[in-house]
Amino acid sequence: MSFRAVLSRFTALRRRRAIDAELAEEIDTHLALAADERRAAGFSERDARLAARKAFGNPTLARQSSREAWQWPAFDSLAADLRFGARVLRRHWAATAVAIGALGIGIGVTSAVVSLLRSILHPHYAYADPSRLILPWADRIGVAHWDQMQISLPELEAWQRGGTQQSLGGFTWTRNVNVSTGRSVERAPATLASSNFIDILGVRPFIGRGFTPGDALTDAANVAIVTYDFWKASMGGDPDLTHPIVVDRQAYAVIGVMPPSFRVPILTTVGLILPLRASPALDRTARAIVPIGRLAPAANVSSSAHELTRLTTAFNAENPADRGQWGVNVEPLERFGADPVVQMLDIYLALAALVLLVACSNVAVLLVARIPERRRELALRLALGAGERRILGQLFVESALVAVGAAAFGVAFVPPTLAVLDRVVSESVPFVVTPTLDAWAVASSLVLAAATCFLFGMAPAASAVRSLRRGGSLAGARTSGAREQEWLRGALMTFEVALSLVLLIGGWLMIDSLRTVTRRPLGFETSDLVTARLMLDSSRYATPAARSAFYTQLAQRLRDHPELRDVMIASTIPLATGGELVNYTTRAPEHDGGKADTVVTDASVVLPGFFDGLHVPIVDGAMFSGNETEPVVVVNEDLARKLWPGGHALGQRLDVLAPLFADGEVVAPGPRRVVGVARNMRPSPTHPSDAFPNFWVPYSQAPLRSMYVGMRAATPGVAAAALRHETSALDRLLPVYGVKSVDELLGYWLAYARVDALIADALAAIGTMLTVIGIYSVVAVFVSQRRQEIGVRIAVGARRVDIARLVLDRTLRPTIVGAAAGLAIAAGSVRLLSSMLYGISPLEPGAFVGALGVLVIVITAAALVPARRAAMTDPIVALRSDM
Repeated sequence: MSFRAVLSRFTALRRRRAIDAELAEEIDTHLALAADERRAAGFSERDARLAARKAFGNPTLARQSSREAWQWPAFDSLAADLRFGARVLRRHWAATAVAIGALGIGIGVTSAVVSLLRSILHPHYAYADPSRLILPWADRIGVAHWDQMQISLPELEAWQRGGTQQSLGGFTWTRNVNVSTGRSVERAPATLASSNFIDILGVRPFIGRGFTPGDALTDAANVAIVTYDFWKASMGGDPDLTHPIVVDRQAYAVIGVMPPSFRVPILTTVGLILPLRASPALDRTARAIVPIGRLAPAANVSSSAHELTRLTTAFNAENPADRGQWGVNVEPLERFGADPVVQMLDIYLALAALVLLVACSNVAVLLVARIPERRRELALRLALGAGERRILGQLFVESALVAVGAAAFGVAFVPPTLAVLDRVVSESVPFVVTPTLDAWAVASSLVLAAATCFLFGMAPAASAVRSLRRGGSLAGARTSGAREQEWLRGALMTFEVALSLVLLIGGWLMIDSLRTVTRRPLGFETSDLVTARLMLDSSRYATPAARSAFYTQLAQRLRDHPELRDVMIASTIPLATGGELVNYTTRAPEHDGGKADTVVTDASVVLPGFFDGLHVPIVDGAMFSGNETEPVVVVNEDLARKLWPGGHALGQRLDVLAPLFADGEVVAPGPRRVVGVARNMRPSPTHPSDAFPNFWVPYSQAPLRSMYVGMRAATPGVAAAALRHETSALDRLLPVYGVKSVDELLGYWLAYARVDALIADALAAIGTMLTVIGIYSVVAVFVSQRRQEIGVRIAVGARRVDIARLVLDRTLRPTIVGAAAGLAIAAGSVRLLSSMLYGISPLEPGAFVGALGVLVIVITAAALVPARRAAMTDPIVALRSDM
């Protein structure tokens, strides 16, 4: 085709109607002139018109042939198919809405979950070439399952001196500090970082500069770098950085502001970055530094791990054993910490995929169910001369319209679903995740949805067309064909019911788990409990005596306050923390009758009155008096049973193998005498075990700066006001933060259980709803297609209950088979939920029976409506309806 012809056709697109009208007028004029010639030759009026029409030929065919010279036949055919398909879908609007809505929900949910999963597996870091960044982490040699991210500062310096495969720096976990900016006094999260930390990340400050090696010297001036969020919120976004800020009563010069996209790796929130400097507290035993490195150009993770292992082995040999013997592992930053979250999201992904499969099955059942109804239409079109290819093209367009509508609805459904999932996991990941719509996730969901529409919309219809082409008739099309697709429809319904039952069982298990975790006893009194946190600054409270004096006075003032009762002060309080100092302990080997195996335990530093405040009895021995002269400890029943099975713990000695490190302070390891055994307490409602090894050290022997305060009062507001008043009386510059009531504490621990239950139940509800709507639609179509048969049955004496039984039988048979298959699938798959269940087995019989009962009831109820309508059919009307 020449360029002029193509251009002419494109030009004609805008004047289609005008050109068509001109063509019709030209044909009419030609016929009129031809008739005039014949009339002049003696023909009558009628014979002249007939002769002119016979000589010209079929005007419609002529118009069509002329159009082909200036139109696009394929385009015209497609436009006609689209108009016809839209009319067909509009006529069956209910089935169309069900199909588009079901597929759209399935596409939206699945795409959102996959997008979030891929965002975590491939996070976006605003660093230079983040694929070259590594996080070395340690494991205790000779002690299984003792991994630790931190290393000591001397070990980091040894790695820096001897390493060639990578450049290394480090930072600490966040610690809250008291900050005065001149605009406000507040608590802010801070981290200590090495002088090359920002250079390793490859980030330039938004304003100012980064650290230099001189900033890390012990006698250097105090400097700080602030994050963009802190700069905007607390410093008013002032570009003038000449005004110092006060951090824990010490002036710091702000030398830089990080860009808005900057985040400290693996830390959720940081306001200040302070220089990491050598100090007596950061000796070889204090594992406080999180190392981070950038691989050299020719290095890889394997070569870096080999070199760091060699350096660590040499460091172990050069240093005494009191620091412990540690190995090293190296992991890319992009993969660090993703596995636990990915494991959780994998479950969400599996559930979302089930919803998508249910949606696809739903649409497939509806499309297959409509084929017998359309056999009459297909037979008529074949009888009128339509070709098989033309009919299949029309059916293809109809399926494409359903797929496009579902895709549009599904893509619009993704953003709100992604926002909900983002909030669900945002607090559980050790890094900042910025989930975005993933094109691969959407594309894969769309492909599956489109394949469903085309496969189950086209294949049965194509089979029906070929059957009619071979020997079908218009009369036979009225009643034949329904059974040809019945087996496929039954198989799809069975598959849909099975998947819905698996979803329902998963949701039921989540509900049972949440119910169990909210009812389980914690081992201490929770009513009216309010907790808060204090952090003494290192300038005024530099000595243990100063810290001990403050907390002792505060405890006495709070106990004397008329509106407070049951006051307790400790480094960790159940519910408030769930335990922060994780250590390994063992009974001293020189004592016979005990076990020398290491035990993972929580440790806490407490002031006298801690157990009385929680209403936890001391079952053996006594609580601390505050005047202990030798290292002592109180253990709980579980730790006593593990270390001295069958014996008595009181008076025995245990070894604390690792130093208790918190907020820059170290409690030295070593032997301690057991002076009391306390009743077991669960640190949180979601803790998997009723028994949890724990021990407590008196505050007089470990005067930490950061402590929790617990108390009971009539209302949380009364408790908070009393604590702030008494704290201000001792130190007016010391802020009280983290005030939480017992309801807030329980809500925090139950949040993930509730979220898991919410997501699982929502997906189960969506799947069940789609199944119910689909089965209702299929049964309604079945009743419509069998209306004459039902009328005949009633006319020859069938009872209405027999008609209802006939309809229900077509529904309950695939339901029963699908339920059996669903139970088998669930029994083998719900074990994947075990990590998200608390206190119940993934094979809980009640969940299986309950979910099965609910599904059977709702499916039966969905089928009863069209069954009742069928039973009330008037046989006279039914027999006349299709004549």
